Amino acid sequence: MVHDENTMIEVHKILSAKALRNALKHGPVVLKSRLGVEPASGGAVSAQANSEEIWKFLTDYGSHPDVLHVIAAEKLLKRNGHHAEVRMKFGAHVSFIKIGVDLTMHVMEHPGRRIDFELKDGSSQKFRGYWGLMADGHGSSIVTFGLGGEVRYLGWPVRALLDRFPTLESGVLGAIVSAVLTDIERHFGGEQS
Repeated sequence: MVHDENTMIEVHKILSAKALRNALKHGPVVLKSRLGVEPASGGAVSAQANSEEIWKFLTDYGSHPDVLHVIAAEKLLKRNGHHAEVRMKFGAHVSFIKIGVDLTMHVMEHPGRRIDFELKDGSSQKFRGYWGLMADGHGSSIVTFGLGGEVRYLGWPVRALLDRFPTLESGVLGAIVSAVLTDIERHFGGEQS
């Protein structure tokens, strides 16, 4: 799976390890792309769980909707070693509008440290992301997550909003990244003060 590194935001590559740890003391860190480039967002959160426990959760396709509220449904279609095909439905209620998008993602696992996923089939034309996992050296973990690509085609409510306000595209990805990281923090427990 080929990723254009210029279009993905990877917080651990932007902030030094020390700066990232300090920022995470205040909750999830989320960055989004600037205007004029392909929309992308990435972030990190501190989790009070060891890397093995988090890795087990991340690779248990089908269980994510129980924790990640932006995923309405998920099913592992097939697995071959460290490659998988996963069908998922993003779902959210915004006021009286229900947004639901079906996607089939090709997933490539790099055991214990990273999962890359890329759109195989679905509503969008270009959509990809990653999960990253790093031990923080104190028995906890830093979980990173990022998304990049075109969100304009993730359903009519999103398209209608972006047709009216085109500068919001990276903000939509930022909101999804923020929601996912917040759910991870709640599930695994965040940084203890």
